[in-house]
Formats: sequence, C-alpha cells, structure tokens
Amino acid sequence: MEIMEYFDSLLASQDHLISDIRAKYYLKNSKLIYMIGRTYIVSFSICAVIITMFQAYYSANNLPLFYSIPGIPRESIFFYPVNLIYQLPTFWIVYEMYLTSDIILVSLIIYFDAEMMSIADLIATMNTPNLSESELGLILKKTLETHVVLTKFAEDLKALLWHCYLIKLFMVTFLLISGMFLIQIDVNWFIPAVLIILVGIINCFIMCFLGQFLLDGSELMSESLYMMKWHEMKTSDQKALLMLMISFDRHLKVETFGFGTINYNTFVQICKASFSYATIFYALLK
Repeated sequence: MEIMEYFDSLLASQDHLISDIRAKYYLKNSKLIYMIGRTYIVSFSICAVIITMFQAYYSANNLPLFYSIPGIPRESIFFYPVNLIYQLPTFWIVYEMYLTSDIILVSLIIYFDAEMMSIADLIATMNTPNLSESELGLILKKTLETHVVLTKFAEDLKALLWHCYLIKLFMVTFLLISGMFLIQIDVNWFIPAVLIILVGIINCFIMCFLGQFLLDGSELMSESLYMMKWHEMKTSDQKALLMLMISFDRHLKVETFGFGTINYNTFVQICKASFSYATIFYALLK
C-alpha cells in the first residue's frame, strides 16, 4: 500500500526539475503495462477455456475440471450438480485472482523502471552546455533526494518479490514438468498438456523479462552517472557525484531462493531443468 502511495505522490508532484520527465516515462510505461496485461489475460483465459472444454468433453460433459469434490460418491444424485456448480465458479474466481495479482506485480516493477528512467534522464540534463553551477547543484541535490527515497521503497519491493517469485517460479516449474510428463505418458492428454506448457512458458518468460527489465533500468541509471562531464565540475560537486556513484552501484534486481538473480538466463535454466525432471520421472515410472 505504501508503494502505491509513493507512486501517487510522485505523479502529483509539481517539481519543475523532474515532473515533465516523469510524465513522459510513466506514460510510456503505462502503455507497456496495458500491452502486457492484455496479452497476459487474453492468452491465459483462452488456454483456461480450452482446458475446461477439453475436460468436459473427455468426461462426457460430467466434470469441467480434472477433479471431483471429495465425500460425494459418483452414484449420488448430488455428484454432478455439486461438481458442476462448484467447480467452474471456484476455478474462475481463483484464476482471475491469480491473474490480477500478477498484473499488480507487473505494474509495480514497470513503474519502478519508469522512476529509474526519469532519474537517468535527469542526470543527463547535467551535461547540458552552459549550465550554471547553481542549476547543477540543484539537479545533483534533486537526484540524490529522489534516489534515496527510491532506494527505501526498492528494498520493500525486493522483499515482496522475493516471496512472490519463490512461489510463482516453483509453481511454473511444476506446471512445465506436469505438462511435459503428460505428453509422454498419454497421447489423449496432448492438447491440455501443450496448453499447460504454454501457460507455464508465458508466465515464466514474463517474470524473467521483468527481472531483466528492472536490472537493465538500474544499470542504465548507474551508467548515466559515469557519462557525466565530472571533470568540468567544481570540487564540491565532484564529491557529491562520487557519493551518488557509490550509492548507484547497488543495483535494483529481483532475487529469490533457489533461483538467484532473475533474468533471461533464469528462463532458459527453468525450461531446461523442467524437461530434464520430466524425462527422469517418465523413465522411473515407465
């Protein structure tokens, strides 16, 4: 909640040094959030609909999902009504909650990137020719203040993402292993297995893309400092710039237990490991 209020306060700020820069990057990244969110919801919803339709057909229109409510025997007159009425609403409620939570995480990460891009652009303005020493000092001060606040909320974001990514990546790995295993054991389950793998791959790629996205933005913010014309600054400003460089060296990145730093390489490793585990399980149970 505090992170959301932080972004609200940034957008409501009327600071003449950075407000216009922020508006540009936040608008650009909001369009990216919309594009990712739309792709995410549409693709996952289509896969979920196809999977439920396949199971309904496979079970002769008796069960829309791959399980039945325990405690009710198949011979009971309540078996089909209870399963049909309970399963679909529960499935779609949980499914939409899952998608919504993912989109919230996507929004947080991309808005953090927008703030880092704003800081990098603000730093670049210090290379403007004929910039007075007083203006340079104001920009340096504003950069330091903005980065200090960003770092505080970034630590909260990293703690949140550590737990979320731990759960989601293990779940994605399980989905991929299950889908690959199903393909090998029963050709009748080919369609749902492929869709399960597709959902897992899309989910995994988006999560790893966001981890790489955040890391790239943090590194770009640091690189912008090293491109400064520091040799043209006065000594006091050079000292302030050095402090900023030390602070900016701590890159903002997504990390979690068992996976390390999340980036494109993580996506490749998860896909390779899932295929290996599925093959091992099939060999053991064959």
